[in-house]
Amino acid sequence: MKALTTTLALLMALSLATGCGDEEKKADADTTTDPVAEEAVAETTEVTETTEVTEVTETTETTEGGCPPNDATHIYINVSGTVTPIGTASVDGLAVAAISPLDALGNPTPTPLATTTTGTGGTFAMNCINVKTVALGLVILVDDAAGDGGAGTFYPVGTGVKAWLTDGEKTDALGAKAFAMPNATLTGLETLGSFEADTTGFIMGLVVNGTTGTPVDGAAVSCTSCTTQPTVNYLNAAMTGLETDSNTSPNGLFFIGQAVTLSTFTATKSGLTFGGHQGATKAGFCYFMLMAGS
Repeated sequence: MKALTTTLALLMALSLATGCGDEEKKADADTTTDPVAEEAVAETTEVTETTEVTEVTETTETTEGGCPPNDATHIYINVSGTVTPIGTASVDGLAVAAISPLDALGNPTPTPLATTTTGTGGTFAMNCINVKTVALGLVILVDDAAGDGGAGTFYPVGTGVKAWLTDGEKTDALGAKAFAMPNATLTGLETLGSFEADTTGFIMGLVVNGTTGTPVDGAAVSCTSCTTQPTVNYLNAAMTGLETDSNTSPNGLFFIGQAVTLSTFTATKSGLTFGGHQGATKAGFCYFMLMAGS
């Protein structure tokens, strides 16, 4: 769009410059002035300028968010937020990608809808993402570098940051929370849960109070669509072992280290109501769920 606008502006400038050159040549060739002819030229130039300026203005039309207008094949949203590590590690300069949930969970190498890197403190932003054909919602994938698997300092983690069922629900996800998994933390989880992430993948989640944003102690996580309940592990407050009461500790963290097909999960805690969250496992991948109750 900018290139088209610049081209039109240059064409207008060249047109006006050519007109001035022609008038100078006419003046040199004939010093006789014709008031009627001059008036006609002035009116023609004025019309030409008005028409070209109008055309330039029309080509720069955008939506309020700075994106092109939505149409039959495009629905644009903006996504911004912060990446938080599960454990202790710097999250500056990490690779961030917006991914379709079905692509993230179904393909070994999902195709990003948009990419960026985190800034200071793990902040990120991606604008004008076309989600017209994206089902279920949006996943933010975080890792050291795109496609490096378990290499480097971090393991690939996808966090569901937006859910939708209809086009009308496809709106901006501002202030999103995504998570990063240091490989050192993963090593501890594999030991506690007796699983191998590269073989089965795993689900991890954080249960929070949606009003205060603080982790919820004493919440139980279950699968509402599973025929057989998977084993849900709850980390103790120090993240050095597992809770033995089948509920979250004050840190609100849980994980599932076994193969799970696409299923719906929720949390239960007296005084709070939680919605459903869809998740699944995939070899070499962690799917993270942020469960907020109100």
